[in-house]
This record gives sequence, C-alpha cells and structure tokens, in this order.
Amino acid sequence: MKILVVGQGGREDALAWRLSLDYGTEVFTIPGNAGTERWSKNITNATPEIAAEILKPNLVVIGPESPLANGLGDRLRAKGLLVFGPSQKGAMLEASKVFAKNLMLKYGIPAAPAGTAKSFDEAVSIAESREFKHDSETPIVIKVDGLAAGKGVTIARSREEIISSLTTIFIKKSFGESGKQVLIEKFLEGTEASILAVFDGKDFVILPSAEDHKQVFDNDQGPNTGGMGAVSPAHAVTDEVISKVKKEILAPLSEALQKENIDYRGVIYVGLMIKDGRPFVVEFNVRFGDPETQAILPRVAGNLSKGLLCAAEGRLEPVHFGISSVASACVMLASKGYPGNYETGFEIKGLTQNCKIENWNKEICGAEPLVFISGAKREGDRIVASGGRVLSVSGKGKTLSEAIKNAYDGVSMITFEGMHYRKDIGRRKR
Repeated sequence: MKILVVGQGGREDALAWRLSLDYGTEVFTIPGNAGTERWSKNITNATPEIAAEILKPNLVVIGPESPLANGLGDRLRAKGLLVFGPSQKGAMLEASKVFAKNLMLKYGIPAAPAGTAKSFDEAVSIAESREFKHDSETPIVIKVDGLAAGKGVTIARSREEIISSLTTIFIKKSFGESGKQVLIEKFLEGTEASILAVFDGKDFVILPSAEDHKQVFDNDQGPNTGGMGAVSPAHAVTDEVISKVKKEILAPLSEALQKENIDYRGVIYVGLMIKDGRPFVVEFNVRFGDPETQAILPRVAGNLSKGLLCAAEGRLEPVHFGISSVASACVMLASKGYPGNYETGFEIKGLTQNCKIENWNKEICGAEPLVFISGAKREGDRIVASGGRVLSVSGKGKTLSEAIKNAYDGVSMITFEGMHYRKDIGRRKR
C-alpha cells in the first residue's frame, strides 16, 4: 500500500514511523523532515496535489490542521483519491471555536457556558458580566476563534489579565484573522485529558487516551505551548469515563455531523476536562494531536494503515485499532525562549545520523526510546535545532512510571544549547 503523509512535524514523523511498520506499506512524506526520512521518502519539491497526482497513493493522510482548514482534503478527493482527514466543512470543528461551541450547544454535548464577541468593547462587557464573574479562584477563559497553533487561549484571573489578553487580540491584532472574534468561557475545573476517535462518516472507534502538558514550565506554569509532553493512558480516563465519552460526547457528535451533512472521515481529538468522573469538552481538534500522537501510536496495535484506509473508504473496521497494554510517555525538548521568540541553529548532541540515541545500552537501560523530530534539520553531518519544539523522546513500559523513566533516561542523553524541557511529564501533583 502506498501512503502519502502530509506535514513536517513530530506528529508526521510518528505517523510515518507507525505506518511504515505495517506489512506491505510504502510511505512518502511531504515535505517531511530529518526524522521522517528514516521510514519514508521525503518529497520537498512539489505541492501535495502535484505529489499525489504523480504518486497515485492508495491513501493520503493529512497531518496538520491548516491544510485541512484550507480544503486540501476536498481538493484531493476531487481528484479521486482516498483521504484520511476531514473536508473543509468538517475542519471547522477546529478552525472556528465559535462554530464548534454552537454545534455542542445545539446537540447537547457537555461543555462550558460561553459568550461570543467581535470587538474589544463587546468582549470586555461579556467578560465583566455577572454570568462570567471571575476572581483568582474562578477565572474565565478567552479563546481566539481561529487557528492559533495552540497558543490562542488565555486563562484570565483579573481585570488586568482580561484587558491585556483582549488588547493583544483586538487592538494589537496579534492573531490576525484568527482573532476577529473571541469565545469567552466559564473556567472548567477538573483534570485534563484527551481522547482521539477515528470516524468513517457514520461510525467511530476510540484510540488510547492521553494526557497533555500544555504550559511551558513545570507545575503547569507559564504560557500555553503546542504541547510539552504527554502520557498514555491518561490518569483520569477510567473505563467509566470512556463509556460516558462514547455516550455523551462522541455519539451525539457523530449524529450532529451527519445531520449537518458533514461526511467526516478522519480523526477527532476531544480535549476533555473531567470533574467528579464526568467529562466535558474543552475543544475539538480535527487531526492527531502533537505531542499526543507520539505517546498514543506506540500503543496502537493492529494494522493501522488498513484501519485508516477503511475509514477513508467509509467502512470502519475496529479490528485494526487494537490497544496495547503497555504505557507510553513523551517528553518534548524545546528551544530557549519558546513559545515566544526562540533561538535556533544549535547542534543537537547525543543523536546518531539516523536520529537515534547515541550510546544507548539496551542491556542496562532497557528498550531504546523513540526520537521523533519536530523542528530540526540536517546541516552537513550535523543535526541542528530549527524550530521552537525541536524533538520529542517517547518511552514505553509495563507501567506508566516505567514509561516515564524510559523517556527521561533518553532525554538525559541528548543536549543542545538552550535546551528546555519539563521535568514533570506524567508527574503532576494531584
């Protein structure tokens, strides 16, 4: 089976790796990165449309949200290709938080109460209304409507923080078109987790749960990032929670998509807040999460390539989505200054030319963790940091504690100037 993966980050590196493990697959990645070339052929001199026309793949898997929101899935399907990834209309679940919130309200999907504003004054009025009363103990959440690479959310605990956030959005226009309107929500208390589900237009199957760590510093301090690490399974996602997610969130969502004439064939990431065993939706994403993918895919058993192909054909076969009993943990290594202005160009030491951990002793340390490249490139015989999030180290173990130790053992053997990572992935105080 010939598969074309679209994207160039750590998620796509993990996808290319996992798909390449299935018997009879030939994987191509466009444009790919220094990591994906280990298990796929990178295509750097063509658009996805041209590459697909030349390669004629059996399946196209679109990784990032931006091309989905821009209609790449529709354009490829119009050429007769099978695509795992939603249509432009389906991608609105992530591309517009207002659209997603309205859909949740219409179909009774549990989520936080919210208001919508299209101007600074209107947003301030809503934020300071009695309905959204806030203080240090009960903050409010301000979200830009459009795509913002995971950085368009502010948890505001004071009037000063509200004004600062709304000034950034409406006055400074730091988020451009994505910030033309905002969603103001009541803050949900509880434990965060995420569940991914594969949809085929009618049915869905759930993948392993995960717990992300979005803030840049330990103890969930500092600004939001694209994600500093993840573990799978999530601590708070019990069998009972999964049952409730199926019944109260995914089944109503599937019904909603069909009633709204959205033929959704792809993955949906459900960001959850779990309070007293009940799940509420924080957000929907229309693609595999990053770094959740790097923690989840090592636990997915079965023929994933066949599973995604069947979903793209509209005939889901759950047998291809087995869940391994092992646990997995992923730690992200970032450049100094991320998620703000960051420094790049520094050589990454401790990796082989094949982006594996140098001098790893399997007999002493156990199974070697996987390294997935997010923002690094080759310069001659060196691998150098080229992005804010540089690479992630994914470890496995019989228990989550073993997986976390395995990942951090790998992290300890890698270094580059200014390297930053959280020390508490999977170790939050509860």
